[in-house]
Amino acid sequence: MTLLPMLSTQQTLLLDAWESVQDAVDHLDTKTFPAAKKNPAPAREPARTSGALLRLRDGVLALGRELDARGLAEDAAECQDSAQQLERLEARLCPQPVLTGLVGVEAGVLQGAGC
Repeated sequence: MTLLPMLSTQQTLLLDAWESVQDAVDHLDTKTFPAAKKNPAPAREPARTSGALLRLRDGVLALGRELDARGLAEDAAECQDSAQQLERLEARLCPQPVLTGLVGVEAGVLQGAGC
């Protein structure tokens, strides 16, 4: 009895899973949340959206490590590309608040006071 058919099947399943995840990332970026040049629409719940995109990115990177461990470096590199795509999507949908003016000054004072 040989393990070759089982390993081949596992690799095929892994590549099929990667293809599905890659399609989902592309769909999120281009169809669900397409980039608009004039008015980029931030997420309604930025914290939750950011968390979901972070977990998805972590999953993509884990999948990339598994692909790399199996000698599929080209697919692993594509995982890196998709992870970067998710980072750009998060930056577009969940912009970080900028503290300016009095609010920024108060925040600096509170930070300096050990709060």
